[in-house]
Amino acid sequence: MEDAKILVVDDKEANIYAMNELLASIKDLQVISARSGAEALSLILRHDFALVLLDVQMPDMDGIETAALIRDGDSNSQTPIIFVTAINKEQNYIFKGYDAGAVDYLLKPIDADILRSKVKVFIEMYKNRQLLKQKNAALEKALSRNQLLLESAGEGILGVNTDGIVQMANPVAKQLLCLKDKEVEGLHISEFIPSLNGKKGWKKSAFYHSWERGAPIHVENSEFSHLTDSDSFPVDYTYAPIQDEDRNGGVLIFRDITLRKKAEEQLVKMAKFDQLTELANRNLFRDFLVKAMARAVRQKESVGVLFIDLDFFKEVNDKFGHNCGDLLLVSVASRLRSCVRVNDLVARLGGDEFAVILDMISSSNDAAMVAEKIIGSLSQVHEIDGRDIFVSPSIGIAIYPGESDTPEEVIKCADSAMYRAKESGRNNYQFYDRKMYELAREKAHLENELRAAAHRKDFLIYYQPQIDVKNGKVIGLEALLRWPHSDFGMVSPQLFIPAAENIGLITDIGSWVLKEVFSQGKQWFKGGFASIDLTVALNVSAKQLQDGSFDKMVMQVLDEVKVDPSKIEIELTESTLMDDPQMAIDVLKRVHDLGIRIAVDDFGTGFSALSYLNQLPIDTVKIDRQFVKDIGADEKDEAIVRAIIGLAHTLGMKVIAEGVETKEQVEFLQNNGCDVFQGYYFSRPVSVDVASQMLSQGIDLKDFVPGIKK
Repeated sequence: MEDAKILVVDDKEANIYAMNELLASIKDLQVISARSGAEALSLILRHDFALVLLDVQMPDMDGIETAALIRDGDSNSQTPIIFVTAINKEQNYIFKGYDAGAVDYLLKPIDADILRSKVKVFIEMYKNRQLLKQKNAALEKALSRNQLLLESAGEGILGVNTDGIVQMANPVAKQLLCLKDKEVEGLHISEFIPSLNGKKGWKKSAFYHSWERGAPIHVENSEFSHLTDSDSFPVDYTYAPIQDEDRNGGVLIFRDITLRKKAEEQLVKMAKFDQLTELANRNLFRDFLVKAMARAVRQKESVGVLFIDLDFFKEVNDKFGHNCGDLLLVSVASRLRSCVRVNDLVARLGGDEFAVILDMISSSNDAAMVAEKIIGSLSQVHEIDGRDIFVSPSIGIAIYPGESDTPEEVIKCADSAMYRAKESGRNNYQFYDRKMYELAREKAHLENELRAAAHRKDFLIYYQPQIDVKNGKVIGLEALLRWPHSDFGMVSPQLFIPAAENIGLITDIGSWVLKEVFSQGKQWFKGGFASIDLTVALNVSAKQLQDGSFDKMVMQVLDEVKVDPSKIEIELTESTLMDDPQMAIDVLKRVHDLGIRIAVDDFGTGFSALSYLNQLPIDTVKIDRQFVKDIGADEKDEAIVRAIIGLAHTLGMKVIAEGVETKEQVEFLQNNGCDVFQGYYFSRPVSVDVASQMLSQGIDLKDFVPGIKK
């Protein structure tokens, strides 16, 4: 005999745990728990419990209400219920619990011995009931049809003769079939089982063949109908021939599964539909696309797939909160439905991403018309919680048949086109094209390879010398990250740094670069090189600065490596500083307070840094190469260079000219007070070994700098 089951219902996990501990010593017992009345009712439908230990005081549905519902249910309505309570012990309150269906009370704090004694008694009673059922089954041939019917509580039970005529019906069967006592006699089961097609279908039915073979049948998800209005309801049923000498019929046992079917339908809905907007979800979207593509092939038509992303939705969420964002998504969903036909599908794929499948269209023009309609509709004001909210869509369109053959490829094409729409200024639609797709594939491949490279640390750090204008000596080295790849060759930082930022690797890579550069700098600073004022510089991206913990990371690496911070210079582009000037000021001041020097790279390209220049803790300004390259050819650029040098010196900052490649540039910069040169005229970026050799041998570059005495 299987273990007896008891159900412990309590909203507090600690109480459930304690109850399990108290009952652990009882053999042949399985304890099942529920955290609410609703969960208890669900478990009652699926299990045969020897006893229910039910906490009285619970939120939403208390123990008394739960007990009443258990008693009202079709299943386990006779299961013993003991209330567990620490509240009112008055007689009237206790009677109220008994009226709800309790057979006993346990008062908190619970006496462990009393609890175990009572549970053992009910388990014994349960086992006796189980043994009795087994004995009744063994004596089934000797029992009358009425006894069989009466033993089946909670299910409809009919006694049926060999002609399909109902001989007996229990109360549940009468209730489910809307059958009155006087209507039982002479009733044929075909009158409430539509699948039999009348009395003539009886001898061809599974019931009759079951009776002939003497073997029971079990059928799930069938239908019976009410006799009063012929409305059908779902059932599971079993038909078992009576195995006696007369073999004069059988027993039909059926259960109304309406509640279960509703629950299953709800699960199906949850599996296929978005709970917020009630649109199709990603699963249903793909299933529909597969079928739509098949229909298009058969009918020689087309399918349009639109990927829709809401522009600036994140800003709405950040400014007004997620509740406002959710209401906006519901509004968008409603408008999308109004823009398509009934045979099309609108889906929410997640977040603020939506998709539309246009079924059976004639050409791409149909998709373009719908996209324009969507843009016009979604761009109108959305009234949310008394606010006027504006969003716009970026839409990517893919057409099948086209350049894609599978659902996955169609989806990728529409997704790629959507990103192109965003890159094209948002609030527009773009059709997929192969060139765009190939670029997206290359980008995805690059990002995957970059992830592997970041994991293995497959990077090199090169160093480009910085030359003192006055004496031609190497006084600084700028660290430049390189990525050698077996297929791509030496990947440009202009490609892989943005990719690293995009996929969230820049902080990890930046941390590794910090440690490597600080460690290498420490070796050089302690190497007794001639350039005792040597500075090692490295670049930091906007994403690193915005990470929120950049200054802490620098502090941690300084603490680990023990390098002199005054010989380290961190470079940031002017545009990086202008992304969020106040944040940059706060972070850089903390870094500067550690003793590290700060340089502005590409100065002159950000257009708005002057108002913040005096507030930022800047030691060095680097003139952008785009101004340096036109020295001797563009007087305006020469004027800008002079202005930058003059402004920096007025503010007490050192000036480094980047991209110096000609003698003419060297002479101009020298004559106009530039402090440091950096560029191919002197040296390309070199490996650590070459840079170390240059420093160890005391190499300087006086030959390249006019006017310096040799």
